[in-house]
Amino acid sequence: MSGDSRIRVGLFDMDGTMYDTERLSTEGWLEAGRVTGYAMDREKIFQFRGRSKSMNEDLFHSWYGKDAPYYALRKIRDEYLFSSVEKYGLPEKKGLRELLTYLRGIGWRLCIVTGTARADASRYWNRTGILDYFDRTLCGDEVKVCKPDPEIYLKAAFYMGARPEECCVFEDSPNGIRSAYAAGCHSILIFDQDRGDEESLRMCDTFCESLLEAKEYIQKTFV
Repeated sequence: MSGDSRIRVGLFDMDGTMYDTERLSTEGWLEAGRVTGYAMDREKIFQFRGRSKSMNEDLFHSWYGKDAPYYALRKIRDEYLFSSVEKYGLPEKKGLRELLTYLRGIGWRLCIVTGTARADASRYWNRTGILDYFDRTLCGDEVKVCKPDPEIYLKAAFYMGARPEECCVFEDSPNGIRSAYAAGCHSILIFDQDRGDEESLRMCDTFCESLLEAKEYIQKTFV
């Protein structure tokens, strides 16, 4: 979509966009594969991003059979991730607070839109005090269908009292960009562990190396 000066709502994915947790999650899945003997690799793991547990369980079973213990591996992944956060802290993505401060300063209203369940997401919010920047939050266990389905971004726009075309989505995953595009939102792809795929690169308004670069794009395009 082209730039639109009416954009006044920012919808932020969390894992991989606000926090450097997708990298930790990938390391956790690799560890789970080593422990259990199920050969997980980055290509497989990247397909999990932005999707619900049940969707990823189905994908895992398509690789390893219906009896493969998805939740046993997921438990190892979770333990690795939460242990790392407890030990080393929660790493924020470069430029996060600078971008949020800027958007609030120009009058944007902000919402976190994450596929993570609220119980887990709130661990991060409470730990970092990031909620002061946001008007609302919407989590994966509060919609019927997660990304790449558009429901979560349509619901977020409704909660914010805006039309989808008045919202700009910040995402790191191709599935998240597909969700935003299907909802009719503007979107910015922030590169995280990979550089998206051809489809998601076509669907987003632009792609950036960091949230700081996204700030520069907004200054030139939406202000």
